Amino acid sequence: HTQTVLEKLDPFIEILTNLLSAPHLRIAILSVRILGQVCHLKLPSLLRHTHRLKTHILSYLRKYSTQREPDSPNNEMVSTCYRVMTSLLNQQGSVTVSRAEIEPLLVSLEEAIHQSSRQATVFSLLEAIIRSGVGSKSLWQLMTQVAKLCVQEESEQVKREARSALLLYLTETAISRKRIKLCLDYILSNLEYQLEPG
Repeated sequence: HTQTVLEKLDPFIEILTNLLSAPHLRIAILSVRILGQVCHLKLPSLLRHTHRLKTHILSYLRKYSTQREPDSPNNEMVSTCYRVMTSLLNQQGSVTVSRAEIEPLLVSLEEAIHQSSRQATVFSLLEAIIRSGVGSKSLWQLMTQVAKLCVQEESEQVKREARSALLLYLTETAISRKRIKLCLDYILSNLEYQLEPG
């Protein structure tokens, strides 16, 4: 991206962030979608508005991530919020997430990890959370679900992503030997089954 284009794009970040407070859901969804396309860029306005953006995204996820209807228009909102949050967390130092903020996010991921319409964005966000270093009891609970997906999931793509997330968790997180052993014992015990799903 040329510097000129980035300079022209920068002022729109504040406008889009303000539109996240719009009373009309369609406007908010469109704003989140656009922010999802540009939040990986190193824009000065994005850095200035990161905290507000994070607050809105977490609020939307608390509100909409528990709705499970596959055809719900909120599915796009949730998936896009996952993408934006992933980008924010991946930009080291631009956003910090507290344990209190991460808990509801992990609960929403625990539900979404079993929904095929959301799985594509869930694993990227999960890996970004693991890299952020925020420890949580809910993260361990979520990773036990991920370990089961490594073995029982029918989709090879989901299995690969689950294995990648689990490996990152085991190697990058300060967890007890007991928990590492539990994960590894589960995976190794399923190698003995004749059928692939364990």
